[in-house]
Amino acid sequence: MKHIYKGSSIKLTIPDYEQDGAITFFTVNPTFGTTYNGLNENNEVILVWNDLKNMGRGVLQYKLNNPTTGTDYTRTTDYYIDSDLVVDDDEVLGNVGEKIERDVSSRLDDKINAGIEKVSTKADEKLSQVDQKLTEGLSRVQDDLTQKCPYVGCDYYVYNYDRAKKTYKKTRLYVKGVDGKNGVDGRNGVDGRSKEVRHQPTETTVTIRSGEFHEWEEVESLNITLQPDPNSPFLDEYGFRFKTGRTAPRISLPSNIKLPRTFIILPNHIYTVTIIGTVLEFGSQSL
Repeated sequence: MKHIYKGSSIKLTIPDYEQDGAITFFTVNPTFGTTYNGLNENNEVILVWNDLKNMGRGVLQYKLNNPTTGTDYTRTTDYYIDSDLVVDDDEVLGNVGEKIERDVSSRLDDKINAGIEKVSTKADEKLSQVDQKLTEGLSRVQDDLTQKCPYVGCDYYVYNYDRAKKTYKKTRLYVKGVDGKNGVDGRNGVDGRSKEVRHQPTETTVTIRSGEFHEWEEVESLNITLQPDPNSPFLDEYGFRFKTGRTAPRISLPSNIKLPRTFIILPNHIYTVTIIGTVLEFGSQSL
């Protein structure tokens, strides 16, 4: 059991939460609880000390009330709230003001003070270590940005810094095409910009060719296949953007696509997706 003292916060993941559900957090008496009606994009709730202290001393519990089609349950956590306030299970909310004033002024628990001092000391030590590492890391990043940053030469090839030889080395990456019908760089005369393709909401089964960027308004589903350019010496790159409505759509992608982080699709968002080779990266913005 982990004790939570003054100034602390808790991050909890709520399983089986559905949109518009309500989560009530409490210790002994739900009347003194705190209710949340939404989660962040990682399906988490963050409870700060102002939320926790008025619940009363005891083991933290929460009750999930989903919409009519969801699952309801009550669970007990591994957190013990060391609040100055002691609440009875049959007490009414009207007594809370008087009780808080009386308990806060008279009950200064040595265990709480000792716990705060211990946590603060460890936090200060860790912050000092982190600050030192950040300073060293920022110094290295600044050095890389000012002295070792890749650049495009007058021949339109990219030059990267070779750390072993401490000099710049010409790469095979060519960023400007040749005008005309048959570009010698494999891009057929295109200067590296993606071709933009716009779709109707009903056009949900689409093949995206290398070098194309596709865009939809609100969609209910997307079934996307990718077509590489076999004649290009460059890494294939694809992009697309779509909006979600009140219901998150189902997105189907080729099985070989790699996701460096969880691709969670939320309602009422705009998503921009880039696939380089077989690695997918995305960004989102709430509507």
